Amino acid sequence: MGRRHVTTAVLLILGLAAAGCGGDDGGGGGAGNEDPRPAGGSFVDRLALLPGSLAEGDDGILVTVADVDAAAKAAGVSPPGDVTDQDAVTAYLTALQGVRTPGEPAPRVVTPLPERIGPAGLSRAGEFDAELGWSVLDVRWFVEYPTPPTTLTVLGGTFTEQRLTAAMGAPTDGRWRVGTGEDLSANLNERTVARPLGQPLTVALDSGRLVVSPSAGQVDAAVGAGGGTLADVPELRALAQAMTTEGAYATMLSARGRYQVAPDVSPLRPFTGVATGLVLDGQPFLVLAYTHADAATAEANATALRTHLAQGRSLATRQPWSDLLTAAEIRVDGTTLVARVALGDTPPGMAWQLLATRDSLVQHGR
Repeated sequence: MGRRHVTTAVLLILGLAAAGCGGDDGGGGGAGNEDPRPAGGSFVDRLALLPGSLAEGDDGILVTVADVDAAAKAAGVSPPGDVTDQDAVTAYLTALQGVRTPGEPAPRVVTPLPERIGPAGLSRAGEFDAELGWSVLDVRWFVEYPTPPTTLTVLGGTFTEQRLTAAMGAPTDGRWRVGTGEDLSANLNERTVARPLGQPLTVALDSGRLVVSPSAGQVDAAVGAGGGTLADVPELRALAQAMTTEGAYATMLSARGRYQVAPDVSPLRPFTGVATGLVLDGQPFLVLAYTHADAATAEANATALRTHLAQGRSLATRQPWSDLLTAAEIRVDGTTLVARVALGDTPPGMAWQLLATRDSLVQHGR
């Protein structure tokens, strides 16, 4: 994965309010629904909502997909009805993101939220809603290309033209526009909760789905335009299908990036894409998926991954993987390798940290 994607992913992890490894990490999610699978569409379906033009260039591709509604049910919470009640909003987000509450059990659910909302949009949800006509409480699922400058977010949820127009004014040719200036231009005099850099935003409502980007061209590409989608990228499609098959409620998909490290860091052979995800199946499981150029390499990596989990260590914490994770199942389906790994006492937020920190489980050494 490229440098831009790593930087973006780090920002995402910071927004998860310390949901990863370490002393203060964890969360107070309840037992709830034990099968938080994507409702009303697979991860491949979600991927098909992003235009294929995002795959152009040679800097790799990163996509985040999550079924927020299913994760909330699994955490035993539901969005409060009043967006101006920030205490209720914070309690909902605390459970959804697996933030540790002293004296509470270890987290069972840790869900990424759209970077488009941002930390201010979470901590000041009422102001965000007043500015744009929607908030984090409306989001039921999302798929996002989070890499600046042309981020693109598609969300499913309780969005209405009436609310959007009340907040942003009447649309022009089916598009709402907030802020002034050219696409991607920063105006520090126009900084708001929803636009912390003062960048203008373009918003569209497409078959009930909300499409948001600082680039009007990206919105146009996502709404009713012809051409390919990110579901046509073989690596992303295979990774998304693997996560759907495993029953993940959220995943981060990375393809065509630069994954190589020194051989003594990772025994894995070259792969063309890698994904992390979370499953709740009686207990939280980390799901790892890798795509390869051929089946033989996938088979070889099944053995290498098992060895690495037993004998390797984290680049981020220097802890042995065997102290953090236990391989429950490793299987190969053609050129795709999928591993379900028991987390034990390790916070589920590790799933989102692995790609952000470029840890050794998502790098190859040959």
